[in-house]
Amino acid sequence: MTRLYRFALATVLFTLVLITIGSVARLHPAGSGCGNDWPLCDGNWLPSPARESIVEYAHRVLAITVIACATGTVLTAFRTSAATRNVRLFAAASLVALLFQSGVGGLAALWRAPAAVAVAHLAAAMLFLAFALMTLAAVAAARGAPGWLAYLGHAPARTADRPFAIVAALGAATALILLIFGASTTATGAFACATWPLCAEGTDGNGAHLVVHLGYRATALLGSLAAGITAVFAWRRHAPATARYLTGIALLLVAFQSGMNAAATATGDPVWMSAPNLIVATLFWMSMLGVALVAWGPPLDSAVRERSALTAGGSRAEPFPGVRDAAPSAPPGALALAANVSSTFELDLSLSPLLRARLVMTDYVALTKPGIMTLLLTTTLCAMLIAARGLPPFWLVAVTMLGGALAAGGANVLNCFIDRDIDGQMARTRNRAVAAGRVSPDAALAFGITLTATSVMLLGLAVNWVAAALALAGNLFYVFVYTKWLKRSTPYNIVIGGAAGAAPPLVGWAAVTGDLSLLAWGLFAVIFAWTPPHFWALALLKQGDYTRASVPMLPVVSGEAETRRQIVIYTIVLALVCIALTPLGLGWIYLGSALLLNGIFLAFAIRLYAQPSKRIARQTFFYSLWYLALLFTAAVIDRIAIS
Repeated sequence: MTRLYRFALATVLFTLVLITIGSVARLHPAGSGCGNDWPLCDGNWLPSPARESIVEYAHRVLAITVIACATGTVLTAFRTSAATRNVRLFAAASLVALLFQSGVGGLAALWRAPAAVAVAHLAAAMLFLAFALMTLAAVAAARGAPGWLAYLGHAPARTADRPFAIVAALGAATALILLIFGASTTATGAFACATWPLCAEGTDGNGAHLVVHLGYRATALLGSLAAGITAVFAWRRHAPATARYLTGIALLLVAFQSGMNAAATATGDPVWMSAPNLIVATLFWMSMLGVALVAWGPPLDSAVRERSALTAGGSRAEPFPGVRDAAPSAPPGALALAANVSSTFELDLSLSPLLRARLVMTDYVALTKPGIMTLLLTTTLCAMLIAARGLPPFWLVAVTMLGGALAAGGANVLNCFIDRDIDGQMARTRNRAVAAGRVSPDAALAFGITLTATSVMLLGLAVNWVAAALALAGNLFYVFVYTKWLKRSTPYNIVIGGAAGAAPPLVGWAAVTGDLSLLAWGLFAVIFAWTPPHFWALALLKQGDYTRASVPMLPVVSGEAETRRQIVIYTIVLALVCIALTPLGLGWIYLGSALLLNGIFLAFAIRLYAQPSKRIARQTFFYSLWYLALLFTAAVIDRIAIS
């Protein structure tokens, strides 16, 4: 195993040197130092004395050296009986990735490095580096030393801390995307911003370059958030010391790279700055990948037992970092969690990995509350059609709807995170994944923040920043003003909190026009006035739940009779608001539909007031859902017919 370890270590080290030399070689068009000749250099096997030729030639020689080391690793792995299946698999995968990357590098030299080929070349290099690092870690795990590296090489375990593992994997993926986006920025010459961190248009006014450059900055922000969130998870969940140290290194690297980006912008984006940027981004990617490998491994106690078995026979093994001072492998509250959902976990472990993954994904999707999201997206789409007086460009609709779904989903996930104590006491919500313990609060928090940040960046970069700001404002209002404050403090929480649910039409309108008109605010007012009678009808059905959870909904505080009276009052207000939209740009089709739909709604409200019953409350609630969708559809038809 020692020879295999040395081959694997040499492969990783030479690869890092290769990437360093490559970062210098890419300061000029790939292969230019050798006259775009490959595998020869200006038609000769030896380079000319020029610096560019020597750098390019050194890069090629190092590439051959890395291929030799990777080949030696594969051959030794298959000839060593003690090599595990993972060692052989990773070694073979790394060699395949390296050969593919070398071929792409040759094409980059021959074709004068088109942007797409240059980016593919770097992406393949990072894929190879990942497999090479995983091979080295797997060999270290098989031989039991060095300890810090061995812990990275353990196979994924069922006993792993799943929330931390998921967050770490998302962080590693974000780091890789950041690296690729940075390569795209350099390869396309997309240095379109003259200032940092804001973007004042510089000498390059090319719109595509601006999008690429802003995309890189957005990804850099997400990379910083990913490193920070992963570090918080590692420390709060008492992850192994290796993971905590790696997250600390990642934070330092991302801070250092941000400083380099600021310095590069201040000095006019000199070409040479791309070399250290690539090196730092590579180290950041390796650190985040290392955290993910640790996170998916077994807890410390299991790893120690496994390693003790490997080193049985009197040999003294180096302890894993953090074994002596680490907290117990189970996170705080894990015993209580296991007591609540032990049957679920036992069932999960007996299922196939694919089915378990699907169940986990189902829980995360359910946290976004797709049913509520559907109605919000309906109002967003209708607002876009009304603003455009027809069908906007398909790409604009698709991106806006995706951004809206991410924003609404993020807000709903954060709502589940904050309300997990309340949800656990109500029959309607106690099976939500966070309240039931199937998804940890930390994982839900990270998921909600990620969805929200992604929605803002997507809407801002692809649509416009007005729409992005409105989506963020609606999200923050729902999370902090309604969920965190109003819901637990006043029976009129839903009256004020309705502003959050009324934001989607504003987002859709701003996506099409870039600003807001009186009609856009009128659509906002319709949903704002609709929310109280809609939600209070539900509150009448779930009054017992709210009482048990001590949530001061109107039926709990003021009684059912007052709630029914308020439903009638707000239904009348809603009808007046709907009629008031007609002078703002809607015609007789909308007006006739509004009168009919509001008449039916008012009839339900009056009937509920005169004949109190759960059945009528349920009918009123479900009609209110159809009411809103039909009213907005009527406005769309009217607007298009008028145009």
